[in-house]
Amino acid sequence: MTTKTEDKLGFAHLKKNRRNGIRFEGDQRTLCFKDEQIATGILPGKIDPYTYFYELRFLDDFPEITEWAFGSAWTQQVKIEKPKSSQGELLGKFFFASEDDRGIYIIEPGHDPAKKFTPIVQTPLPNLFNHPLNIPLRIVIAQMLIAALDDDMPYDQWIPVTSLVRREDVADLFVTDMVSTYGFQIKALGNDLRQALCDLQNIQQGN
Repeated sequence: MTTKTEDKLGFAHLKKNRRNGIRFEGDQRTLCFKDEQIATGILPGKIDPYTYFYELRFLDDFPEITEWAFGSAWTQQVKIEKPKSSQGELLGKFFFASEDDRGIYIIEPGHDPAKKFTPIVQTPLPNLFNHPLNIPLRIVIAQMLIAALDDDMPYDQWIPVTSLVRREDVADLFVTDMVSTYGFQIKALGNDLRQALCDLQNIQQGN
């Protein structure tokens, strides 16, 4: 008889002044949750933060973590309002968990003829979890909006979503070419999602 491994959540960002995240101390990394240390990194030697996050080294540093969050952890239901056209753009409301928590999404045509129709999506985030670093949630929202345009996702229906990413799916989500992989761009987010993970934390190469 096999025993199911209990899920363990980690936050894949620098801890700094946050309660959750990865703390760098010399040659060692520690993973914290609610200001408590929950794991110690197993990779040997000092790794600079840029290399660590760009190469997703946290996956191997903390192999016991089964789910990763980025910026914030949000699991709830969402609803998409059918958009209206305005000056060449599509605008609509996106609801998070209730009718009171909502934001405006915008879908505009891409500007590079070589990429054919590559929509640029401005994704809202939940009011109390408005963390741009939550790249997985932004990707999920953009995917839903594009799917709804293609009639592959219903409007005006509550649909469960999560920003948590299974360990085995992190590398597939954080691609180096968002346009080629997903077929859209996210407004104000770099095309290389691994670079975006570093940029949104002000982590620069060589530091």
